[in-house]
Amino acid sequence: KLGAANVAEPLGIVATPDRGPAPLDVLLEATGVAPGTACAWDFGDGTSGTGGTAMHTYYSPGTYTITLTAGGRTASTTVAVSE
Repeated sequence: KLGAANVAEPLGIVATPDRGPAPLDVLLEATGVAPGTACAWDFGDGTSGTGGTAMHTYYSPGTYTITLTAGGRTASTTVAVSE
């Protein structure tokens, strides 16, 4: 793994679950983030949060794009909420 320390792991989001009926509690986890890095979440429904992990409840059906900003990088994923 020579030189591996200089390669940043891609920023990512793990959403559990990523689909289901409303109200849907989703656990979000930032991946590829160095310890101590500030993480800002946009949950895609007009609300936001901070931290390496976040819990968010979606009350209305729809497809939401979740955006994570950390260390000058961004990542996004979608969550599908049914009726």
